Amino acid sequence: MIPVQRNWLDGLAIGASTLCLSHCLLLPALLIALPALATFLALPEDFHFWALVVAVPTSAFAMTLGYWRHRRKAPLLLAVSGLACLGAAELVFHGTSQEACVAISGSLQLGFGHALNMRATRH
Repeated sequence: MIPVQRNWLDGLAIGASTLCLSHCLLLPALLIALPALATFLALPEDFHFWALVVAVPTSAFAMTLGYWRHRRKAPLLLAVSGLACLGAAELVFHGTSQEACVAISGSLQLGFGHALNMRATRH
């Protein structure tokens, strides 16, 4: 696979992590500030589960391709840690006050892991 395709996968993953972070930070603030929007912006109960189902294989694929090229463990470890946090947020802390904090931490770690992966692949 040529580097442009690998960078595309990392870029897609960074975009998805950014959307996740925006969702975790901005949507609750919007819903608190404007309760009338809650009926229009309500997400299905299983949205986070399915987002995780998509994030795990796509991130694993992008990170594996990058690792084969650059052999740096830091991006891989950061991404795995981020996915673990996202999984814990959904599967362990779902419905608790800790859920958002753990999900935000995971989203940031995953996004930075993909950014490091993309940077390492380019060099």
